[in-house]
Amino acid sequence: DAEVTPDACRPSFEGLSAPVEIIRDEDGVPHVYASSNADGYFASGYAQATDRMLQMELVRRRALGRSAEIRGEDALGDDVLMRTVGIGHWGSVNASLIARESPSQYVLLDAWVRGVNRRIEEVRAGTAPMPSGFGPSEVPELPEPWRVDHALAVGKLLLFGNANQIEFDILASVLRRYLPEAFSSTPLFLPMRSAHTMPPDERPRALTHVPGVIPLELEPAQQSPLPADAAERLAEFFARRERSRGLSIWGGASNNWAVAGRHSQNGRPLLAGDPHQGFSSPNIFWVHHLHTTDPTAPLDVIGWNFTGSPGVQLGHNRHIAWTATTTYPDTQDLWAVRIQDGMASIGGMQVPVRTHSEEVRVRDAAPRTIEITEVPGYGVILPDNIAPLPIVNTGEEILYRWTGFMPTHEAQGFAAINAATNVAEFERIVDTMEIASFNFVAADQNDISYRSSMTVPVRRALSAARPPWTILD
Repeated sequence: DAEVTPDACRPSFEGLSAPVEIIRDEDGVPHVYASSNADGYFASGYAQATDRMLQMELVRRRALGRSAEIRGEDALGDDVLMRTVGIGHWGSVNASLIARESPSQYVLLDAWVRGVNRRIEEVRAGTAPMPSGFGPSEVPELPEPWRVDHALAVGKLLLFGNANQIEFDILASVLRRYLPEAFSSTPLFLPMRSAHTMPPDERPRALTHVPGVIPLELEPAQQSPLPADAAERLAEFFARRERSRGLSIWGGASNNWAVAGRHSQNGRPLLAGDPHQGFSSPNIFWVHHLHTTDPTAPLDVIGWNFTGSPGVQLGHNRHIAWTATTTYPDTQDLWAVRIQDGMASIGGMQVPVRTHSEEVRVRDAAPRTIEITEVPGYGVILPDNIAPLPIVNTGEEILYRWTGFMPTHEAQGFAAINAATNVAEFERIVDTMEIASFNFVAADQNDISYRSSMTVPVRRALSAARPPWTILD
């Protein structure tokens, strides 16, 4: 129920205050030089749209639940999920939050969006070449103008996918219900073997590991009521979820590390990071350099962002360098609830639900009308087909709750990191980012830092158990 401020009440970018320059080096990386931060963001948006207009359009459509308009029925299920969890809505909520709390940062986002739209206008006018991938047999429509909330919805989508634990809660629930003898020995979120990078006196005392694997075949005496095609359905479910993420997190694990200056030969810290994203064309990341001489807070930052978002998410400026890998805080829960006469039964309380309809356009097919049910203050009811096997009792629905269902500060955080001057400032910024599920490692010329800070649900007695949780009653 977060308030969304009307666009007319928000600050805006009034246009370039001076000429900007975009210079591409021998690797094609754009270097933006501007006299103000807003001018620099405008040119950065323009350069990204020049390089990645098709990719930006695809990721924006996915965030807004509009992929089926160009991909057809194959994308319908993903659109339903995006509409259900309200990624577009929470992008609008975050836009209102920034406009109220950080109007100067909102102007930068508005400038970036206007730079993107300038390139789109040039393509529409025929003064810039048609980007690859647009055409009658591919993406038939050129992009609509971008808005600030679109960019923030893309960011919310990436954070949703990066820490999305729905799959693990579902897998745990399937195992407990159909293969209880395998549930206790399946090492979900536990190391397969003990491996430490820290000296013995700094290691966590309670770290455990579970030797064992999921049994592929059960002895006759162990047979459970698992449908014959369950393994195939589970495999396809996880493969589909991985494809829909666009993040290659299942094929490996990312690395980052830092070494304090007192351990290096020249007394300076060492920093390295490898996000382990697979090779793809186009790549999930876009690299650029942003240099401004803004008198209030000049920028000189270079690095990577997730395509479709502004600024630099991994990189360095003249003072600090930082990188990140994925961490897995359990920020999401599934609950089995009963809904009757417009009320959901939750913890013995009757909570009113709210239902509305949305139309999803589908390429080469009739539009589909979907019903979205919210339980205000708690979460949303997931579509019936979200799980590959029945995991709740007859008459029950699956309520999904995520700590991202609130206004969050990741966009402001990354913008502030771009201008940070030391690791202490970096740490304060990271602590404001509620759902950035990353292990951040940073270094300045003197210090190193490891920081990870997320908002997780309060589960009371459950907090002593290990995640992932099975579906909660």
